[in-house]
Amino acid sequence: MRYGAVGGAMRLARPRSCVSARVLVVLLACLVTPGVVGEIHSSCASVAAEPSGPAPSCSPSVSKAGETPVPRDGTRDVYDTCDTEHKIHGAGERTKPSASPSQNQFREPTNLKTEFLADRYIVRFNAYAMIGEHRASLERILGAPNNVMDLDPALYGSYMDGITHPSADGGVASDASENETNSGSKTIVWEWVERANKASGYPTDFAVIVLRNGDFANEDVAVRFSGSYAQKVSEKLKALASVKDVRLEQKFTRALSWDETGGGRGGDESSEESRDEAGGSSHRRKSRRHNAGEHHKEGGDKGNLGLRWSEEKFSTRKARRREERNLGATEKSSETDAADDAAHGGGGGHRPGRLRTRDSVDETLDDVDDSSSAVSTNGRRHLLRSQPKSPPVAQAMGASFLWEKGFTGQGVKMGVFDTGVKADHPHFRKIKERSNWTHENTLDDGLGHGTFVAGVVASQDPECPGFAPDAEIHTFRVFTNDQVSYTSWFLDAFNYAIASEVRVINLSIGGPDYLDLPFTDKISEIVGNGIIMVSAIGNDGPLWGTLNNPADSLEVIGVGGIDWRDEIAPFSSRGMSTHELPSGYGRVKPDVVAYGRDVMGSKIGGGCRSLSGTSVASPVVAGAMVLLASTVPPHKRWDVLNPGSMKQALVEGAVRLTNGNGDKSMYAQGAGKVNLVNSFQILQNYTPRASLVPGELNFEFQKSCPYAWPHCTAPLYAGAMPFMFNATIVNGMGLGGWVSGLPRFIPTEDDPKDLGSFLDFRFDFSPTLSPWSGFLAIYVRVSDDASRKKGTASGVVTFQVQSPPGRGETDLRTSTVTVPVTFSIIPKPPRAKRILWSQYHSVRYPPGYVPRDSLDVKSDILDWHGDHPHTNFHKMYDYLVSSGYYLEILGSPLTCFDAGEYGAVLLVDSEEEYSPAEIAKLEHDVKRKGLGVAVFAEWYNVQQMESMKFFDDNTHSYWTPVTGGGNVPALNDLLRPFQISLGDRVLKGTVMLKSGEPIVYASGCDVAEAPSGAHVHKAHLVDHSKNSVDGVAVAKGRKPGSNSEHAVAVFLDEKVITALGDSFGSAPKDLSDSYGSSKDSSGSPKDSDAVASGEAPKDLNDSQQQVGRVSVFGDSNCLDSSHSSSECFPFLVRVLKFLTEKDDTTGLTPGDGSKRVAEKYQPYGESWVSPKRRTDIDFDKLSTTKGGRPGNEGRATCGGANGPLQFMDADFRLTSVYAVSDWSARQAKNVIGSRQPKRRQRLR
Repeated sequence: MRYGAVGGAMRLARPRSCVSARVLVVLLACLVTPGVVGEIHSSCASVAAEPSGPAPSCSPSVSKAGETPVPRDGTRDVYDTCDTEHKIHGAGERTKPSASPSQNQFREPTNLKTEFLADRYIVRFNAYAMIGEHRASLERILGAPNNVMDLDPALYGSYMDGITHPSADGGVASDASENETNSGSKTIVWEWVERANKASGYPTDFAVIVLRNGDFANEDVAVRFSGSYAQKVSEKLKALASVKDVRLEQKFTRALSWDETGGGRGGDESSEESRDEAGGSSHRRKSRRHNAGEHHKEGGDKGNLGLRWSEEKFSTRKARRREERNLGATEKSSETDAADDAAHGGGGGHRPGRLRTRDSVDETLDDVDDSSSAVSTNGRRHLLRSQPKSPPVAQAMGASFLWEKGFTGQGVKMGVFDTGVKADHPHFRKIKERSNWTHENTLDDGLGHGTFVAGVVASQDPECPGFAPDAEIHTFRVFTNDQVSYTSWFLDAFNYAIASEVRVINLSIGGPDYLDLPFTDKISEIVGNGIIMVSAIGNDGPLWGTLNNPADSLEVIGVGGIDWRDEIAPFSSRGMSTHELPSGYGRVKPDVVAYGRDVMGSKIGGGCRSLSGTSVASPVVAGAMVLLASTVPPHKRWDVLNPGSMKQALVEGAVRLTNGNGDKSMYAQGAGKVNLVNSFQILQNYTPRASLVPGELNFEFQKSCPYAWPHCTAPLYAGAMPFMFNATIVNGMGLGGWVSGLPRFIPTEDDPKDLGSFLDFRFDFSPTLSPWSGFLAIYVRVSDDASRKKGTASGVVTFQVQSPPGRGETDLRTSTVTVPVTFSIIPKPPRAKRILWSQYHSVRYPPGYVPRDSLDVKSDILDWHGDHPHTNFHKMYDYLVSSGYYLEILGSPLTCFDAGEYGAVLLVDSEEEYSPAEIAKLEHDVKRKGLGVAVFAEWYNVQQMESMKFFDDNTHSYWTPVTGGGNVPALNDLLRPFQISLGDRVLKGTVMLKSGEPIVYASGCDVAEAPSGAHVHKAHLVDHSKNSVDGVAVAKGRKPGSNSEHAVAVFLDEKVITALGDSFGSAPKDLSDSYGSSKDSSGSPKDSDAVASGEAPKDLNDSQQQVGRVSVFGDSNCLDSSHSSSECFPFLVRVLKFLTEKDDTTGLTPGDGSKRVAEKYQPYGESWVSPKRRTDIDFDKLSTTKGGRPGNEGRATCGGANGPLQFMDADFRLTSVYAVSDWSARQAKNVIGSRQPKRRQRLR
C-alpha cells in the first residue's frame, strides 16, 4: 500500500482503495449519508439487492443473468438447519472428525477432507457479481479447472452455459482459444475453490483458486512471485478488466491460553524487560488474523504456537495441548529441539516462536470445570474462578443509567465474529441468526470465546449481564475450534454482514500486518456501508509501537484495556501507529479504553466466568455502542448514527485517565475511558458535523504531560526539524466528504506575550474523507526571528468540511472545525545538545521477514515495533531528554539535513541501504563540518539467516529473513571512508566499557577492521553464529566453548579522522541534486556543490574547518525498550559527550592509550572478506533507497514536508497546504443529482 504525495508532501496516513481518483465518481454516486446509503460496494460498486423473501429450500438461491438474487429465510431455525448440511470451502474435500465434543454429534459431509489445499489465491474483482459470473470470466482466460466435475452446478446458474468442461479422460477443453488457455506452451493447472455458504446467494467481489505447478513449498515467499508460474498466471488474470488483483490466501490461527493472575494484580508497573524474560512481546506474523484477545500469562512462550507446522501431526487438539504442556514442563533433549531452543534463534524450519499477538484464553477454555479453584499440576493455568469476583462490567460502565430509562439495545443488530454460540443458550434473548463460515460442520461454540464476547454485549444473566440484552445478535463463526481461519472466510462473512444489514461488528482479533489488502480493504468497505466496526487494539503491552490491525485503522474504533483501578492494563498495546513511518508520524490510537481485566462474561453452557484482555475490552465498547444506538428513536436512528457520529460520541464523551503511575499518554489511552452518560447526552443533541481527534492540541512543555507525551517533552525552537502531528478528521455528515475550506492557523492576538505569530504551520490532508474519516497532517516550525525567544505560543487551527446532502435535503452539508493549539518555544539549544535520529534507515515488518534484533527473544521473531524514539526506543528518548539533549527525527535520507546544526547523528538498528550521495555527504559532514556519528549496529550472518528459514503454513511458503538484525553490508559501505568494517559474528555476553557499567551484548556483531590510532574495545564473548565452532556446538545441544576475545566498539577522535584524509574528489557529481536545490535560502550555493566538486565548503577553510568524531558499537539491544534485558543509556550519554563535546574523560578513549591501536586493526588478517549481501533475496524490493515500493516505504529525496525548509524548492517552500481536495461542491451536486431515483437504500 503506497503513501500518496501531493506537491511533494508525504501524507501521514495510508490511503484506501475507495478513495482513489479512479473510483471517486462511483464513490459519490453511492455516498452514505445518514439514513441514505448507497448500494453495498467494492470500490463503492453496487453489489446486492434488497431481500425479497425466503428461499424455497436450504440450497443457496442462485440468480440467472439479470435476476435479483433471493436470499434464504432470516429466521434462526431455518439457518441452523441448513448450515449443518452445507458444503463449506472446498468441494470434494473431506474434513477429519474433530475431537471437540461439540463436533461429535454432527455427521461429517462426504465432500470435505482433512487438509486444506495448498497454494490458494484470492482473486479480487473490481465489481460485485454473482459467483457464477466470476467463475465464467476466469474459465474464459484459464480454461476449465481440474476439479470441474466436483463442482455443484446449482451454485452457478446459467452463467456457465456454453462453457465447455474437461473431457472424461481429463483432457482440457474450453471455448477459449489455445493462446488464452496456455501460459507459454504449458496448460494452466488450476482448481476452483467452491464456497457454498450463506454468502453464495448474494453477489461477491472475490474468488478463491488453487494453482498447482511444481513444488511451491520449496519456494521462498520473497521470490515466489518473481518469474514463477503463479506470477505468470496472476499477470494473465490481471489482464482481465474485471480483475483487481491476485493475492495469497492467508490462514489465521489463534492460540488461546489462560491468564493465571489476571495479568498480575497489583503488578501493572512491571518492567518491559521483566515481561520479556517471562514471555516477551509476542505476535503473529503473516498469519495476520488471530485473537487479539485475552492476555497471555507472563510465563514463557512454549505451548502458544502461532503457526501450524508441517511436521506436527496431532490427531486432536487434546493431543497437541498435551504435547505443548510437555514441552513447557521438560527439557528437550534431541538435537532438533536443542536447536529450537538455542540462543542463536535458528532451527531451520522448526517453530521460531509465536508469530501472533498475546492471548489469554486457553484453547480448552470451557472444556474444563472452572467452578474449581484448583491449579493444574504443571502450573500452566490458574483457573480464573479462584480470583476475587469483579463487578458486572455493564453497571461499572454506567449502563444502569440507560436501563432505568428503558433502553436495552432494542432493534439494533449486533455482529459477533468469533467462534459461534449455542442456539439455546440461556443467557440470550435474541440470537437472531447464526452462521458458520469454517470447514467444521457446526454452528455451536466449542471453545467458549464467542459465547463470552456475545455475553458481554447481550447477556441477560444477572451475575454477568451484558449491556444490551434486547439487541439482535448475529453470530459469524469464522474460527474453528482449533482457532483457525482464512481470509476468504472473513471476506464471505463480511459480505454477508453487509447484505444482512448488521449495524455493529465486534472483532476481537488483530495482527501487525496492515498490508494484508484483501482484509484491510474489506474493513474499509464494511465501514463504508455504514457498519460501525470496533476492534481490539492488541495485547502486546506494555510495549510501545505494538498496535494491531484493523484496530489501528482510521475508520475502525480501536479499543485498549484498563483495570478496575482505571489504569491502563499492562497487556494493552501502546501506540503510535507505524503505517506512516519513516516519512510521517503515527496517529493516536487506541481511540478509547474500557475495562478489560477480570471482566465477567458467559460460559458455553451457562454460568459466568472472568477473562482479561483487549478482546474483552472490545465487546465492552461494542455493547456500549449497541446500547447507545437504542437510545436514539428508531424513526431517526440511522439518520443520526453512523461510524463517524458514533466515534465522535465515544471520544468526546470519554474521560481521561489520571489514576496511578502507569502510562497516561494519548498513545496509550486515546481519548480516555468510555463514559456512557456523556456519550448519551452528546447523541441526544447531535447534529451531523465534522470534528478533529484529538479535539485539543495542547503540547505545552511539561504542563501538558503526561497525556501529551512525548510532545510535551519537546519544546519548539528555530531551525529544528518540523514538529509533526497526525490528527484524524471524523466526518459525521456522510460516508464521503472533502476539505472545502483549507486548514489555517490563527495565532492568539489578544495576549501581547503570546508567541503564536512566530509559528509556521503547514498542512496536508486526505483529498477525500472516506469512509467517514481522513487525516490532517500538521507540520510546525518556529521562525528564525524567534531563535532567542521563550514563552507560550497558541492559537487555533480551523478548516471546513463538506458532504453531500442527507435524507430529504438539497443543500450540501457544511461544518467548520476549530481546534485550540498550544506550544512552548525556547531559545535555540547549543549544537552539542542537538541530536538527530535517522528514522529513514529503518526497515521493518511488514512487508518482509525482518528478524528480531535479540535472537534470545524467540517469542517475538519479527522487527515490527517501529524502531522509533517514541515507540520501542521510548525509554532511551526519555533518558536523553532528562539528560538535557534534544532529539530530532530525520525521516529523509542523510542528504537532507544541515550537519552544522547538530552535534551528532544516531544510526541505530539500521536496515536500509545507503546511497552513494549519503555516504559522501556523511564523510563530508564528519571531516569538514564537525558532525559526530554514533552507530549502534546489529547481528548479520547469512548462515544464521538461512537457519531461521521456516515454513509458514498460513501462506504455504518458506519465509527467510531479508536481512539480519541490522544491514551490516550497508553499514560497511557507509563506514568505509573511516576504514571501519563490521563482521558477521553473532556475539553474546557482557561487555565492560567502563568499570562498574556492564552492558549486555545480546546478539551483536563484531568490529573486524579499524584504522590505526582508533580506540578499540574488546570483550570475551561467545560466538553463536551458525558458521562458528561455538555456534555449531550450541546447535547440537552442547555447551559452547570458552569465551573468546572480540572487538565490540571502536571510537575515532579527530586526530585519527584527520589522518585518514578524505575522498571528496570521488564524490558523486549529482550530490547536489539529492539536496533538493543547489541554493540555500539566501540564494547562495550550498555546501553540497563543494562536496560534489571535491572542494572544501566555502564557509570553512583549512584553518577553520571542524573535524567530527565517530563511534561504533556492535549491538543496539540495550537501547531497545521492547526486549532489552539491561539498559545502557548512561553509555549512550557518554558516547554523545565524546562525540559532541569532544570529552575524553568518558572512559571510552583512555588518556593512557590503553585502547588505542598502533597499527590498523585486522584480527582476521588482510585476506578477510567483509559480509556480503544475500544473492538469493531481492532486498531492493524492500529498500526505498534502491527504489523499492513495499507499501510502507519512505521518501528517497529531499524537499518533503518533513524536512528543513532550506531543502525545499522555492515554490514548495512558499506552500502552506500540500494537498488539494478531489471534490468540490459543484462536482458533488452534479453526482448527487444524477443518482438513479430507485437506488437501493441499505439502511432503512
